[in-house]
Amino acid sequence: FLRDMRDQTSLEKTIERFNPTERPATTIIEATNHGVNPEISVQADFVVIDGETEMRRENISIADLDHLTAPYPLATRAGQFIFTTPLAGVDAKTGLLARSFDDLTAEELELLEPPYSKPEEMSAAQHVMVFRHIRRILESQGAPLGSHIHQNCWLRIPMQEWGPSAKVRRQL
Repeated sequence: FLRDMRDQTSLEKTIERFNPTERPATTIIEATNHGVNPEISVQADFVVIDGETEMRRENISIADLDHLTAPYPLATRAGQFIFTTPLAGVDAKTGLLARSFDDLTAEELELLEPPYSKPEEMSAAQHVMVFRHIRRILESQGAPLGSHIHQNCWLRIPMQEWGPSAKVRRQL
């Protein structure tokens, strides 16, 4: 968590120094919430494999999705655990954010429960697209969507607009 995203380059250089050969799946977000100590510039948490375990870290790559999280891997696998780098609702082919239901497949549209306001439609379309990417990552590892045990979602919308996306998540 960074206090100011302008410090991201410095943080990434530090991450690279500690992981010179291969970066793990990584999340970097700005934490400016009320109550965050203004003197703390960066906070971090880690999931670590001890040196005595035979489990190895392996980065997951899918050629047409890798650019979405570069320079970090899409995900990192350690034994039976898969850790994804945060993904946005971006169309992998165009590089553009999903803006409407026009950006979704017919199968994905069946998950939706209209009507939606325009902001709700954009949010729901992006949410479906995120799960499109997550599904591909998990399936590449033989894990079905819905087998995840934890997820975080970061919103840039008012919680009042979250309801339609929550409906989408229940369908997935």
